[in-house]
Amino acid sequence: MPEDWLTVGMLLGGSLLLAGLALHMKMRLAGPVQGGPIRPDPAADRLLSAPQSDTESSLRMDLARAGFPQASAETIFGILKLGFGVIGLIIAVVLTSSVPMLSKLQFPARAGIMVMSFGIGYLLPIKVLQQRVRAYRVRIDRAVPDALDLMQICVDAGQSLDQAFLRIARELAPVHPELASHFAWSSEAIAAGLERQEALLRVAQETGNEDLRLLAMTVVQAAKLGTPISRTLRVFGDDLRDRHVRKIEEKTSVLPTKMTLGTMFFTVPPLLILLLTPAIVRITEML
Repeated sequence: MPEDWLTVGMLLGGSLLLAGLALHMKMRLAGPVQGGPIRPDPAADRLLSAPQSDTESSLRMDLARAGFPQASAETIFGILKLGFGVIGLIIAVVLTSSVPMLSKLQFPARAGIMVMSFGIGYLLPIKVLQQRVRAYRVRIDRAVPDALDLMQICVDAGQSLDQAFLRIARELAPVHPELASHFAWSSEAIAAGLERQEALLRVAQETGNEDLRLLAMTVVQAAKLGTPISRTLRVFGDDLRDRHVRKIEEKTSVLPTKMTLGTMFFTVPPLLILLLTPAIVRITEML
């Protein structure tokens, strides 16, 4: 028991030391924190703040996509990782001390269980964050076709592209609040003097969506060549639908293989048991 608590103390001390060093280095390298632009729709879901420099950390961007855009989210996330690691370590100490089968293990084996439990607890918040970011990207992918269709309708009706952004933000807010908030910000930023290409590229960077990046490049190219924006949006929308159809076809093409493997796994072993059991019983009776 004293050896277990000694291990706990060593791990806790090392963890706190590493966390302090990491925080100190981050503060020295990051410099002053730069804030993002003000979003026009505070009632919407938690939104991303646009990065102001190339030193914006990917962790902060993932936390914003997961719904935690606060400036202190990164520090709180680090504390949560350390806290869950300590909880896992305490659980491992309790189990190795109270469970007879685990308490009979040698000290190196118990120390390994403690370290593994600390690692699992430390990685648990990272896994949850990845799941939330993946769900966010799925929601953005589903919202982009609707936004593009509405944009094309607005442009065909005679509105400018900037007015279409504002209309998308208003109409899609009840259905796709995350993407609507980004278009609302882009409309405000363009009205404030930001170039349309930079605003669209920043939205694409915030959302991590490749279709929005291609849309920004397409709009800028159409403006340079003098191509009507309505025709450009129509061609881009057709290409976007074709790419989505190809993705769906790629996913469905894998289904026969998966179904074949599942069918073989769940039908062949029972069939072999049914066919071979009588012969095995007869052989055992003869012996």
